[in-house]
Amino acid sequence: MAEPVPDVECYLLSEACRILQQAGYQVAVITSGSSRPYRARVLRQRQLSESMIELTQGFEFYQDPSINEKEVTDRAVQDF
Repeated sequence: MAEPVPDVECYLLSEACRILQQAGYQVAVITSGSSRPYRARVLRQRQLSESMIELTQGFEFYQDPSINEKEVTDRAVQDF
């Protein structure tokens, strides 16, 4: 049985793409709504084929200075 696809909903788009690509998937990205100059997050993911994942991205409405995003470490990626 194949391993489950990593769940990357709500991740920053760049982190989500990196996790899926390191797991061996191709990634297609579509946009929901208009783009803003802030962070893009994954709103939804779905598997289009055995090797292709589609991510729907949305943009945060505002820049919250109290949020300090942390990068996913290579060790965390290896746990998938």
